[in-house]
Amino acid sequence: MSELRFDLIHNHNVIVAPERNKRPDDSLVIKEETKNCPFCPGNENRTPPESFRFNDDLNKWTIRAFPNKYPAINQSLTNGNSGYQEVLVETPKHDQMFGEYSSNQVLNLLNAYKNRILEIKSKRNTKIVFVFKNHGKQAGASLKHPHSQIVGLDFLSDPLKEKFRALKSYFNKENKCYYCNLLSLGKTIYKSFHFRAIIPNESRFAYECWIIPEKHQVFYENISDTETGDLAQMIMKIVNAINIKLDNPPFNLVLQNGIYDEEIGDSFHWHLQLIPRLYQLAGFEWATGMFINPVEPEKAASELRKLI
Repeated sequence: MSELRFDLIHNHNVIVAPERNKRPDDSLVIKEETKNCPFCPGNENRTPPESFRFNDDLNKWTIRAFPNKYPAINQSLTNGNSGYQEVLVETPKHDQMFGEYSSNQVLNLLNAYKNRILEIKSKRNTKIVFVFKNHGKQAGASLKHPHSQIVGLDFLSDPLKEKFRALKSYFNKENKCYYCNLLSLGKTIYKSFHFRAIIPNESRFAYECWIIPEKHQVFYENISDTETGDLAQMIMKIVNAINIKLDNPPFNLVLQNGIYDEEIGDSFHWHLQLIPRLYQLAGFEWATGMFINPVEPEKAASELRKLI
C-alpha cells in the first residue's frame, strides 16, 4: 500500500510506494528482445484487464489501456486519500518513436486521453485527472515500449493547492486567466487557428514548450473534434522540430488539466507541456529549489521556429 506523507517544514508531500520497485525495467535489454515486453501484442495476459482499446480495420488493437500494475497512487492511501492510475499503450510497435507516429495515430491518442479522463473523473470524488508520458530513461521511463499514464486523484497535493490558489488570486486581480495572458507574453514557436506553442519566459528547462488553447478552456475533455485534429497537427510539428534540433531527446509530456472545484471556476486553462530532458537536476537545484536554464527562451524559440 502506498503512503502519503507530509513534510511540515518544506511544505510538500511525498508518496512512499514500495510496490514501484517491482516494475519491470528493460533499459538494459538489447533492442531486439521484445518477447518479454508486457506491452507487446501477444502478451496481453501479462497486464491487468483492459479498460479501453482502439482497434484497426483488422480488429487488432492500436491503443489499449489498463490499470497500472505498479501504481504510485492506489485506491486506498494510508491517510484515507485515494487515486487511480492507468497505463495507456500508444502503439503495438515496441520500437516506434513518438516522432514517427502518423497524424492518425496522434489523433487517436488524443481521443484516447479524452475518453480515459472522462471515465476516470466519474470515479468517486475525483478532484483532478492528468496525463503524462515519459520518453527515455532520463525522463523516467522504465519500459521502452511507448506508453502514457493517466492519473486521477481525490485530493490535491500541497503544491497543487498553492498553484490553484495563486491562479485564482491572479484571476480575481487581473480579471483574466494567467495562461490567456501568457499567450501574449511567451515566445511563440508556432500558431494555429486553435492553439499556440510557446516557450515561457521563465521556462525551467531548455527548449521547454507549452501548447495552450487560444480559446479559454478549463478542461481538456471539453475539446472539440476540430480542435483535437488541430492539436494533433501542432504536436507533430513541435515534436519534429525538437527532434531535429536535439537529436530525439528524452522528454516528458504532461497534460495539465483543471480541477473539479467550483471555487476555482475559470481561473485555470488546460495546456500541454513538452519538456526535453537534456541534463539531470543537481546539487544547486536541490539546495535552492531554483532551476538553471542554460538556453535563453528567446534563443530556443527562434531556433525551433526555423525548423517548423
